[in-house]
Amino acid sequence: MKIITENKLSIPDSAFINYLRGICIFIIVFGHVGGFWFYRPYSGFLHASVPFFFFLSGAVSFYSYGRTPSLSVYYIKRIVNLLIPYYILCLLSLAVYIANHNQLPAFDINKLLSWITIGAPNAIMPFPIGQVWFLKVFLIITIFSPIYFYMRKHNIYMLVFISLAFILVTSTQVFSDTENLFKIYIVKFYKPLAFSSFYIFGILFFTSDKLRSDYKYLGGMTLFLIIISVLMVKYFDLNIDFTLHNFPPDIYYITVSFCVLSVLLMLRSFLVSVINRFKLTETFVLFFNKHTFSIYIIHTFSIYVSENIFGLVDPQEKDITYGIVKIGSVLIITCILSPPYSKLSNRVSLYILRFLDMILASRFQSSAQKRKCTDEA
Repeated sequence: MKIITENKLSIPDSAFINYLRGICIFIIVFGHVGGFWFYRPYSGFLHASVPFFFFLSGAVSFYSYGRTPSLSVYYIKRIVNLLIPYYILCLLSLAVYIANHNQLPAFDINKLLSWITIGAPNAIMPFPIGQVWFLKVFLIITIFSPIYFYMRKHNIYMLVFISLAFILVTSTQVFSDTENLFKIYIVKFYKPLAFSSFYIFGILFFTSDKLRSDYKYLGGMTLFLIIISVLMVKYFDLNIDFTLHNFPPDIYYITVSFCVLSVLLMLRSFLVSVINRFKLTETFVLFFNKHTFSIYIIHTFSIYVSENIFGLVDPQEKDITYGIVKIGSVLIITCILSPPYSKLSNRVSLYILRFLDMILASRFQSSAQKRKCTDEA
């Protein structure tokens, strides 16, 4: 597969990525309000939207890395932009806890380290932030991503082999608890391995004209994955409910997610044209795309507000009216909170990046002066 030489995504690809990201984050919010469970087992397939974020990040990160002057700058920007929104969420959670209990939560070194390493303990959280597992997984993938980028340019077959090996690892999760085998101290590598297959596919797909233009590859991939998924359900007696396979992700979760993704990729031109026709829908989707990270971080706080301030606690007998009111209130709260949250996160990240840039520039200048003095001596 010939690699695209331009150092940026094409306009149609950028539009598709923006639309798909906006739709996926809406599905996540809808799912956490109750959408993942309203019509099981079929509503469970909405979980397939989660791997799409890794797929889209692979493409965007590849081109972003190509425009970055150095590896250190790439790491610094990525890590700061990932961690700052999370730490702001921790401060918000701390403020809510103090408001509710009129005191600080009990801290020890282990709890403090858990907060710092994206594992804030649920016992002292006033609202759930389980969604931050994504940040930890994405952070690990980011650390290894330059290796994937290098292989894409110099050894694509090795990159494909590695991706298939990661998928093969997930096949063992159906039969045993493979996740705990890939744990070093407090860091679990199973999910990063599983979701790296989507990240790598994003790199491959959006850097190959042939893969993007010739639908026989996607069509063949879709047919193969459908057959594999059906055989797994039939011969291994798997429950088709997707919700039972995503924590941790197993081979059924991976293959079905890839299948849905490949279908969407074949329909990408049609999806873009449909969204373009309806300006209100386009505005809505682009808003969610623009504030994707903030919406992902803040939406569980919106659920907390809807339940504790507006009294929208799940009743024993739910109906469609309650569901519409709940999702509507959470969306409104999230849409109000996400722009200032994005602005605050971006501003804090920018200040930190400027500060780090000054330190790096100062060290570089100091090193240059030392070399000059050595040469003159």
